[in-house]
Amino acid sequence: MGAAARGLQHTLGLLLLGTLLHGLMPAAAPRCRNQQQAFCNTDVAIRTKVVNEELDSGNNIYRNPIKRIQMRSSK
Repeated sequence: MGAAARGLQHTLGLLLLGTLLHGLMPAAAPRCRNQQQAFCNTDVAIRTKVVNEELDSGNNIYRNPIKRIQMRSSK
């Protein structure tokens, strides 16, 4: 048997194995359509309040200004 025939055999074997394993694995969870749906589907939500917001001197690597935000979480 030539090298091309062995390669074809391996490819078909992997394809068959993938097809058989596909039925055993759970499907990936669908992504949320919007942010509100993602928020409603969460188990835990942390509420915070912005206490202080100021611009820091300098820019990040994308030349966007750096903001420093201080938050306080509430229950």
